Amino acid sequence: MFPCPECKTLLSINERNQDGFNICPNCGEKLILELFSALTASQEASVAKSVSADDESSCFYHTDKIAVQNCDHCGRFLCALCIIPVKTYHLCPTCMAKGKDPTSTVTALKSHALHDSILLLAACVSVMFGPLTFVTSPIIFYYIFKYYRKDLGLVPRMKWRYWLAGIVSAIPFFAWAAMLILKA
Repeated sequence: MFPCPECKTLLSINERNQDGFNICPNCGEKLILELFSALTASQEASVAKSVSADDESSCFYHTDKIAVQNCDHCGRFLCALCIIPVKTYHLCPTCMAKGKDPTSTVTALKSHALHDSILLLAACVSVMFGPLTFVTSPIIFYYIFKYYRKDLGLVPRMKWRYWLAGIVSAIPFFAWAAMLILKA
């Protein structure tokens, strides 16, 4: 039972949304009911088993309980007590309290560009086209300065690719500049 927000009439949990809304029989207020599955789940489903072997993972929050799922946002191992199902995702209590989007980690993994490798490849390709380095080198330097400190990523990478991209694009740039100056 839960109260209607308008008239405080107690409504049954068993009532489900019909055509997107429930209507309070007392005041006629349109309601959308979203229930946590823990309210209607059987007690056996939420019983967490204790860790009995060394090769079993334990819950992040309960070190004596077996982990059965990981959080789809932060990746923490969770026992049956800590799993909070949200649509098709599973969140830990911390991520749920912070209102985290469970798809953001997956999106970050898929959308993270490896700028250092891209810039190194661009520098190497532009060298093959000779005078093109006179145009591409300043662009490469701009992006090196832009991403050198920002590009930390999910897995830390060394900065040597940025340095190598700068060297590879600087040598032909200054060679072409010197040739133009000497001809003039």
